[in-house]
Amino acid sequence: MRLPVLILLLAGINAAMADAPAYPVAGLQPDARPAGAPVIHQHTTSEAAKTRLQRGIVLPAPATLAVMRDQEAWYTPFDQPGMLGYYDLRGWHAAAPKKTAAKKPAKPGGSAERPGEHMRATYSPLHFKPAIETATDAQCLACHADVLEDKPLARSPAGVAAKGSLAWYQQVSTYQGEQDSFHRRHLVTPLAKQLMDLKCTTCHQGHDPRDEAPGTSANTAAQGSGDFTLRKAVNTEAICLKCHGQPTDYTIMGLPGPWHEVRIDMQNDCLACHVAFRTNRHQVNYLKPAAIEAAAEAGREHMAGGDVCFGCHGGRPWYRIAYPFARNAWPGMADEVPEWAKDRPTRSEARFLIDKPAAK
Repeated sequence: MRLPVLILLLAGINAAMADAPAYPVAGLQPDARPAGAPVIHQHTTSEAAKTRLQRGIVLPAPATLAVMRDQEAWYTPFDQPGMLGYYDLRGWHAAAPKKTAAKKPAKPGGSAERPGEHMRATYSPLHFKPAIETATDAQCLACHADVLEDKPLARSPAGVAAKGSLAWYQQVSTYQGEQDSFHRRHLVTPLAKQLMDLKCTTCHQGHDPRDEAPGTSANTAAQGSGDFTLRKAVNTEAICLKCHGQPTDYTIMGLPGPWHEVRIDMQNDCLACHVAFRTNRHQVNYLKPAAIEAAAEAGREHMAGGDVCFGCHGGRPWYRIAYPFARNAWPGMADEVPEWAKDRPTRSEARFLIDKPAAK
């Protein structure tokens, strides 16, 4: 019985092949298009194909996926279902959602019902320019609230109590309270609220999680652009260095020695000189200019005014160099530019100007 069945199958296959249109085969030259092979002269991508290619991507698509515009008829594995489970980043194998009672939205990490949610959140437009330039703290903290919830251990693994030791930042008189975490010290501690107006996007201007090295592909920032530094989510030399660099060379300011050595002789009062020099200061949207001036003025009564200034101008240094602050023009400023200032900018960065409020 098997032989007749096989004969019938072969006969059917031969008949189908005979009815099919002839198609040229590359044969021994697979790298050459056979004569008579069809050629696509024009291709129009259907809306269904576009939708399929964009499955699982939060629109508008990030700049790193701009290649989709040029996909046309070229083959791509990205519009085909791939591996299952954790690897199904775009939800190809996810079952259609059932109509049930409303539930709380899934957390960014994803869930069994929405695998790959973390990857979609990672490539959210908020993490890329231009969207990140107008992102608010509320949008950032919707996923990154842990940066304000985490606090230092009450006791170190070695058994040292935090209350029994001073962190480096606690050694400046302007800091009050117990040890606190990095982000909290910049956003929610008393001094941060009093003198600073930092936002998430003051420091974080986005980075490409696919390739964090500048100039390594057509879509990443160019070398020397300053958009981001190798393997860092923040351009530290343009942001952190502002308040955590070394003090300005005391010889430039005409001081007899470093500030921490002569501050008592100077009554610990920066305003004694700066009432007339560099008076156009702190006019940036990540600081509170009036509050800084008021705190420095109030501190003069008990020889603590200089600590308000020194806290960000050399008192909390992370680096071995000083930040080259812009010399914004002030009333009575001399026309002649000192030698040390000839390479200094004459205006603060555009995105920090006080007349351009930061997103909140």
